[in-house]
Amino acid sequence: MKTIRRFILAAAFAAACVSIFAASAPEWWVERGVSEPGFDHFSDAAREDSLSAANAGQLKNIAAKARDELNEKLSGAGGAGAEIEEMVASFKTYGQSEDPGENFEVVNVGQLKFVAKPFFDRLYAAGQSRPDCVSLNGIVLYENTKYPWPPKPADESPDLAAWQEEQFEAATVGQLKYLFSWSVSGSHSSGSLPGGTDGNGNGIPDWWEHYYFGGLIGGAAGGDFSGDGQTVLQHYQNGTAPSRNASAKLSVFTPLEK
Repeated sequence: MKTIRRFILAAAFAAACVSIFAASAPEWWVERGVSEPGFDHFSDAAREDSLSAANAGQLKNIAAKARDELNEKLSGAGGAGAEIEEMVASFKTYGQSEDPGENFEVVNVGQLKFVAKPFFDRLYAAGQSRPDCVSLNGIVLYENTKYPWPPKPADESPDLAAWQEEQFEAATVGQLKYLFSWSVSGSHSSGSLPGGTDGNGNGIPDWWEHYYFGGLIGGAAGGDFSGDGQTVLQHYQNGTAPSRNASAKLSVFTPLEK
């Protein structure tokens, strides 16, 4: 998998990325091969590269490595979770003899947010269970949301057209790095992380309820919110998500080894 060699954090997520640089990259970037050890994130070249367009291979690479990080650090509390696992499993890969051209296609803002969203859902759930285990490292969430981007305007809003147009603008390397600059501390088991407990006694760990529903659901564990004949409890027991996003999955691509 190709390493992203030059990048820098953007301190605000917007269609036109205005780069304000963070003090350091999270340790897992280096540990998992996202960034080279000792890379100077304050160099002129790094700052310039933060404004370049991000490609699909870069997005898939860091999403897969972020999945691995959550699986390790939240190993006793459900890891990355079913939604992230399913998304990463859907990423298209290429063999050494295949044309890697699609790997280098530019991704847009909407695609970047689509991939980043389940990670912020999972971080929110982990943070609800144990606030000190998640560090956003300067990522700023919009008020009353779990995400570092503004919510979609209402259908009647005059801002809707501009919002829709923004989703198709090219995402930058700075924006990509910004959305994945969080960190999770320690390696938590169900015994040490309160998210491994079942506070309402419905057979589902609290972290899982926070992840998929934003809070504890109590007796609703017997409901079928996905319309597939399985209750929420059965989805938990089977390791599947209790609902499905109607949007088509984004295909992103793995660069060839260099």
